[in-house]
Amino acid sequence: SQNCVLAQSMNFICGCEGPGYAGANTHTKQAVLAWLPRSMAILSTLGSSFILYDTTKTIQKRRRLLNHMLSTLSVFDVMGSIAYAFTTLPTPESDYIYGSRGNDATCTAQGFFIQIGTVACFLNVSLAVNYLLSIKHGWKDE
Repeated sequence: SQNCVLAQSMNFICGCEGPGYAGANTHTKQAVLAWLPRSMAILSTLGSSFILYDTTKTIQKRRRLLNHMLSTLSVFDVMGSIAYAFTTLPTPESDYIYGSRGNDATCTAQGFFIQIGTVACFLNVSLAVNYLLSIKHGWKDE
């Protein structure tokens, strides 16, 4: 039944047999599920920070539209990546998720910053349009 499937998917709470939280039915798998996004988020933060530094280090670079878009994208990506780096820490302890130490307010704050980070997707589309106009149609940044 549907209730049985729900109970099995939440077995990390009750300790019964089932696939576990996102398939993580052992402590080790739960730890990997919490730490792998942290390491990727840290790499994303470092990469975006370098792009931000590189696109704003000279006046000539700051004047280019492409660099404006890249630096704005990087700012939003850093915010979202830092929020992702916390993974399960802001989750309320009452949710019984590996590494949860937060409360409703910290969980909401993390969700807010993850959503802010999705702005980078829209900026990525703007970059693609910019490249289309520049490469295919010969548009110049003046």
